[in-house]
Amino acid sequence: MIIKVFPRQGVGTLRFGMTIHEIREAINLPHEEISKSDTGIPTDSFREDGIHVFYRQPGVCEAIEFYSPSKVYLQQVNLLNEPYDRVKSFFSALDDQLEEDDAGLTSRKLGVGIYAPYHRDLPNDSTKSVIVFEDGYYER
Repeated sequence: MIIKVFPRQGVGTLRFGMTIHEIREAINLPHEEISKSDTGIPTDSFREDGIHVFYRQPGVCEAIEFYSPSKVYLQQVNLLNEPYDRVKSFFSALDDQLEEDDAGLTSRKLGVGIYAPYHRDLPNDSTKSVIVFEDGYYER
């Protein structure tokens, strides 16, 4: 599945603030509910397509995470399964306040985070997941 990121708005046809029903209807694929957040609302897992959708009260989308086999693009740059250093360079050119830690990087400006847990030891290791989130996601 190829996904286009719209910074701080959503991805593809999915937008932050959509209800659980609207998200499920838009994705229209088999899913399961898993516990991956502390909002009290289950996370939707579309495992075969590499998508997790996170919700906040009152049951609206606040973040979407992608992993293989998804293909996630921002400005025509693939963010998933790419060398971490290449993705970091791309983000550094867009956000001068990029946050980096042992797990990867976060751009609050763009509302995108990259998970690459081995990047400190293996800078060319591939990115493992991408999360796209609404404003305030990490402040809750």
